[in-house]
Amino acid sequence: MYLRAVRVVSAMNAMMRLLVVGHTQEMGVLARTVTDFLNEMLFAREAMATDHPTAQQQRLLEQFFADEVIPFDEFTAERKASYLGRREVRASAARQLANDGDTHAVQKLTQYIEMGFDGYVHGHYSQIMELYEGASERFHVRGVLGSPHIEIWDQEMGILTVAAFNGLTELAEALKDDQLRVDLISKRRAFEASPAYPDDGITSTDATGLPPTPV
Repeated sequence: MYLRAVRVVSAMNAMMRLLVVGHTQEMGVLARTVTDFLNEMLFAREAMATDHPTAQQQRLLEQFFADEVIPFDEFTAERKASYLGRREVRASAARQLANDGDTHAVQKLTQYIEMGFDGYVHGHYSQIMELYEGASERFHVRGVLGSPHIEIWDQEMGILTVAAFNGLTELAEALKDDQLRVDLISKRRAFEASPAYPDDGITSTDATGLPPTPV
């Protein structure tokens, strides 16, 4: 969880710098990694909370710490397919985030968000066309400052920041660092009350710091 949190914070810092220069496409790629890392932190947290890791949770941890480079002559489709899929990770996150018990709805929302960011990772048509300006008939490969995409990603950064606060709060709780946990919750609430957080009715009101929906 700690190492995943390192990547979350690093990615969020990188995204802020990309936003300043208008590289929203690259922000989308990093946002996809942030969502994965936050969900994997919850996946590991569930294993710790139950003290009885499932086979899938144990598998993910083993894969993470193995950090192996497979020799070319040993690489096979079966070897690649043995890696844990996103479905199990989403299911774990849904069990922890579904306040009303509707884990199916939470999993569907999580998958929907992932698919949106996937377009930036894989360079889908609709995401690439965000760089196109019809008036000049050119692609803005040096950023899209001055376009509506900046405001959209500014809001997205606010939502991801709260999600990151929540993930770090879970880490503090796992580390039994109550002072850090309380401090993170306080900072998250202050951020939500600031102009940096999109005023769209999304709030995190629970005592533990978990978001109402996964991001």
